[in-house]
Amino acid sequence: MWQRLQIAFYGLLILSVWCWQPHIISYQWLLQIALSLGIMLLLYQQLQQLAFTSVVSLSTEGQWLDLSQQRAFNITRASRVTPWLLWIQLQSSVSSQRQWCWICRDAVSDDDYRRLARIIYRVQQGTLNVSI
Repeated sequence: MWQRLQIAFYGLLILSVWCWQPHIISYQWLLQIALSLGIMLLLYQQLQQLAFTSVVSLSTEGQWLDLSQQRAFNITRASRVTPWLLWIQLQSSVSSQRQWCWICRDAVSDDDYRRLARIIYRVQQGTLNVSI
């Protein structure tokens, strides 16, 4: 379902680029083509990330170990919890690289979803000693 909504959103973005009044700026058609290609590239990257699944190990302290890529991260305070989705911002343990991970409620068991939500809440409240 998320994939369809995302495709529809990007489709609307491309359509809005092509609904501009003609000849507002010189070489407008080149700008519209460039923006459309950029939006399509973003869509492609997002769809590639949605198709990616990973096996992770998560400690109760908010330390996230990606077992498939052998990389360690920490959950940051910028992470968010909703009833349907977890937005988790991960910061690399060895560099300042940050990335987002979305986890839909139906992608994991209810127990795992609640466990992740509790860890995120504890990180946000600062009760965990996560080095960032």
